[in-house]
Amino acid sequence: METVIDKAFSIPEIQWVGANTQEHNTSARRVLTKLGLTPTATLHGATTQHPERLTNGSERWSEITDKTEKLRWLEKAYTSSGNVFPYECYYPFPATPSLFSEDDVANWRFFQNATEDRFFVAKKDQKKYHYVHLAYPWPDAADQPGLWETVTTLFEEQTKETGDLTYVWLDLTKEMARTLPSDHPFDLPSPWILHGTYR
Repeated sequence: METVIDKAFSIPEIQWVGANTQEHNTSARRVLTKLGLTPTATLHGATTQHPERLTNGSERWSEITDKTEKLRWLEKAYTSSGNVFPYECYYPFPATPSLFSEDDVANWRFFQNATEDRFFVAKKDQKKYHYVHLAYPWPDAADQPGLWETVTTLFEEQTKETGDLTYVWLDLTKEMARTLPSDHPFDLPSPWILHGTYR
């Protein structure tokens, strides 16, 4: 594994190397720590086919289409704070400006609430199943009026478009998972711990 890390860092463009393992896999966690990869984030890959169970009849959020505004939100919520960004299902990465390509930012859908103090990113993903993959960095997802109305609409659109099994995927920290109502619709598997190191 050390050889893989050394080879990766021999490529000038690679600035960070990491690995993801489930929290209960203590053997793998020990190996990663011995390799100098430090724990960066612990996330549940929470999935549901019933986002409507979190709705409360509120107005949907407004879509952001302006590229500059999208980048401003990513900077504010992820890159400037050092947060991990859920780039794809199963693949979170430390947020840096280079992580957000022009094509990605153009293709991802961004939505903000009426008070313009919250936003989320919705991305289409497929890993066996189809996913509406959400990036939402605050611990109050279950309490945000209109968020789940917006997500439900996106979920229904993607389900209709694919004609196949579709889920909503939201990466949740343990803190975020604790704030969910007791009757939440998510499947919460054992969390994954992202380990990594910079050049």
